Formats: sequence, C-alpha cells, structure tokens
Amino acid sequence: MSREPLRDVVRDLQDGVLNLLDALSVLGATWALPADGQGEEALLSAVLEIVLGHPSVQSASIHLLRGERLERVAARDVADLLGPDAPAPGPLPGAERIAPGEGVIGRAAVAATLQHCADCAQEPAGPGQPNAGSLIAAPIPGSDGTPEVLGVLSLAHADPGQFTRWHERLAATLAGAVGQLLHSNRLARDLETEVRKRTRALSDALDESQRLRKRFEEWALVDELTGLRNRRFFFSEGEILVQRSLRYDDSLSLIMLDLDRFKKINDTWGHGQGDAVLREIAQLLEAGMRRGDLLARFGGEEFVLLLSHTDCDGAKRFGERLCKRVAQHPLRHQDTERRTTITVGVSCHRPGHPEDSAQLLAQLIREADEALYYGKAHGRNCVHTYPDLPPPGMTPPKGTS
Repeated sequence: MSREPLRDVVRDLQDGVLNLLDALSVLGATWALPADGQGEEALLSAVLEIVLGHPSVQSASIHLLRGERLERVAARDVADLLGPDAPAPGPLPGAERIAPGEGVIGRAAVAATLQHCADCAQEPAGPGQPNAGSLIAAPIPGSDGTPEVLGVLSLAHADPGQFTRWHERLAATLAGAVGQLLHSNRLARDLETEVRKRTRALSDALDESQRLRKRFEEWALVDELTGLRNRRFFFSEGEILVQRSLRYDDSLSLIMLDLDRFKKINDTWGHGQGDAVLREIAQLLEAGMRRGDLLARFGGEEFVLLLSHTDCDGAKRFGERLCKRVAQHPLRHQDTERRTTITVGVSCHRPGHPEDSAQLLAQLIREADEALYYGKAHGRNCVHTYPDLPPPGMTPPKGTS
C-alpha cells in the first residue's frame, strides 16, 4: 500500500498547525497592542507590522472611512521590516483615497463582506489596486456587532493564488480585532479628552472660586462706601503693626478724626451727596498717608489712622496737616460750594501702657477717641493729644485750628 496519501495528510496537518500558530501569534500580538487613546495612524501601523510577520503576507494597508472617502491611514510591506534585500512585495494595496464601491477594496466597504481577488490581473482595475498577484480586502466592523463599517484591512502578495480560505478567515478575524482596537482606542481618546475637559473646567472653577474668595475677603475688609479698609481690617492689621512696634521698641501713634457738622451736609445736600462727601474726604486722607501707615473708616463719618515710627508731636503735626488739607478743600454740589472741617484726637504709646498688642491698640483707640470728643466740645476744627488733655475741672489747652 502506497504511503503517499498519508504523507499528504500529515503535510496538510503540519501546514494547518503552522498556519494556526502563525495566526495565533499575529492575533495575540494584535490584541496586546495598547489602545490608550494614541493616534490611530501609529496604532494601525503597529498592527500592520504584526500582520507582516505572517509568512503569506507581503504588503498590507488599512483604509478608514472619512466622510465619503476611504482614506489610507497605514500601509506597510516586508521591505519596511527586512530592508531593501527583501523580495519585491509589489505595490501597496489601494490608493490613498478610494470612493466606496471602487475596486476590490471599495466593494468590501460597500458590501460589508470580505472580497478575495485570487489573481488581480483578471480583475477590473481599481484605484491603487495591484494589477497582478493576490489581494484580500476585509471590512473592519464597528463595535458590538453593529453593521457599521469603519474601513477595510487589505492583505496582498505579489503572486496570484497565494491566499486560501484559511487566509480569508485570518483576514476577517484580524479585521474584527482592528475594529475592536479602534473602538477601544477611540473610547480611551474620548475619555482622555473628557477628562482634560473636566480637569480644565475644574481648574477654571477653582480659579474662579479663588478669585471670588479673594474678592469676598476684600469686600469683607474694605468699606464699600469709601473704598478704604474697614474697622474689621483695622483691628486685625493694627495688631500686627502694634506687635512690630513693641518688638522693636518703636514709637507709635493713633489718630481718630471726625467730620464736623456732617449732619448739616446731609440735611442740606441730601444723604446721597453726603456719601459723596465722605468718599471725597477719604480720598484726601488717603492721599496724605505714608507707606506703612494704616487708614480705615471706623464708622459713620469717623476715620482712624495708625502711624508707625511716629511720636505724639509727629502725630499732632500730621493731624494739623490733615485739618488744613480738609478745611481748604472745596466741596461742590450742583451750583453750590461749601467747605467742611475735621476734629482730630491723638494718642501715642508711652510708658505705662499695656504690653499686649490687642490691649494696647484698644487703649490707644480709647485715648484718641477721648481727645477727639474733647476737641468736639471745645471748638472743633482742632487737634488735641490725649497726654495734653487737662484733668477734669481744669482750664483746657487751646486746640490747634
């Protein structure tokens, strides 16, 4: 009995096992590619490098549907892997752009079924289609078994009749794997885009929150009417200045001042214009401040100044300049003009005062307030220092106009 048929069977089995191993190797390497949102051209080029590892494939390409055209986004041949000494692989399958329905590749996209050209010399010419050799064009399916076709995977060989049913199944399986890779990669890319978008939105929201927080903090510390610092800020910042003065044994003075007969301005010009006068006086005071001093609206028409590096005499002279500046400033409303004055009370840090910053600040405010209201009771438009106030019942000193 001849053993030739048995040898043929064994040879076919060996070929089948080798084909299976080659196919598993190609599929395994394809599935191992990272679909992490990278560019599709780079991902699909990596797929084709793996496909060319199969001994029956000399060149391969992938076209994707973009608008109404199939565009070639990746194409490789064995010369890319083996160098110029590799056997001539023939032309790359498919033109750069193909209309659906044109040639073998275009038909695969329209019919959504695999197209096998065993001898392209016998096939009507198509755009970029080899005029000889073998060509398989497998549609790349969309995800989840939808009828959508994403594109076409093409495998080519320079010799006719090179591909079998086995290669058709391999091409179809590879096309399915490419479809899943594209789907996963696009999901990852969309997710990354969404994450970037959300991150950017969160960053913008945080920036806006910081901006609003800063604005609210400023509003909480700024007098809305005059734009000066308010009473709350004065106490928090004033304690810091007092601590610094105590630490370095530096001179420190405090001024309280109040607009004279401000009610008359409100009664004559109205409260709206009275507010405008307060803003104008605040600007005058601020223009006369030195760097490092602290000015705030204390309440109503009353203002407070904390002067560092300043003793009682210096603070008194400073108050006199403020009195003169305000008294000489014309206030205008419609066709009328008038002037106003301020009364100033001065206190200064001296021996016997508390050494606690909060207590010292409160003490200076009380003393300056007492000197202020002493001036209010004895002529207005004047400056009085607390240390110079007479004891109760004695003749008051002459205020400074």
